[in-house]
Amino acid sequence: MSLTRFLAVLFALSVVGVVSSAYTGASSTLTRRFDELTGIEFHHAPKARSIYPGLSNAERLKRGLPLNPPRRRSPDAPSSPQTSQIPTRGRVQVFDVTSGSPLGYISKNPDGSQIAGLSSSVDDAMIFQYDSSAPGPYNFAMVNPTGAFTSWPLLGNIEGPSSTSASLAPGSYNYCFFAGTNATPAGSTPVAQGSSYTSNLPAETVVWNVAGSGDISIQWVNPDGSKPSTFVMYASGSNFISITGDVALYKAAFGSNRAQVSLKWVAA
Repeated sequence: MSLTRFLAVLFALSVVGVVSSAYTGASSTLTRRFDELTGIEFHHAPKARSIYPGLSNAERLKRGLPLNPPRRRSPDAPSSPQTSQIPTRGRVQVFDVTSGSPLGYISKNPDGSQIAGLSSSVDDAMIFQYDSSAPGPYNFAMVNPTGAFTSWPLLGNIEGPSSTSASLAPGSYNYCFFAGTNATPAGSTPVAQGSSYTSNLPAETVVWNVAGSGDISIQWVNPDGSKPSTFVMYASGSNFISITGDVALYKAAFGSNRAQVSLKWVAA
């Protein structure tokens, strides 16, 4: 190659280098200027993620930015709470309403008629269990029954044999006593079924309410679906507990020695 031709080629390459450098610099300058005007950084995706950390994926797409990385659930993250049964155990203590004196506990030993009475000894008290994970009324399961109670899972309310019907209300001496029996549906009217007392009397088991104070109330459902106020009575001579809708008429019919009592849950 002649010297003249060599110098011509060298000059041409120098021109190309200058033009290329100028184009690169101009492009960089234009890109920075566009970024300043729009807030969008072209060709700077890694940097954009740190500048806009709070943007949603939709906002990032509008701005021409890459999507946020997927969020992965930690294996140690707690799962959603599950409703579970919370068994609560305790005894039922009985108090005279007039004097406030304790009379004893519902006994684990049935009386001669195979119904529930009282025991003055805590060792002979029935231990009950109910599921406190939902609001009452509850079933009371018998944990340590003896005798005829062992054939039945729950303590229920049974229509008294001297009652005229299974309806409790003011103006009626009708009553129900406590005996072992099988479960009846929650909120149902009385179901004729077997019990530790007899083979076929109206019964209900989902009747027990336990307040935060431990006070126990009983919600009987009449055959017509009404829910009467109930009062708990104790017959000391024959040692049995019952409920009625009219204390005065109940005493008039069965004897003034029937005392109105209250029930209290005592944790076991």
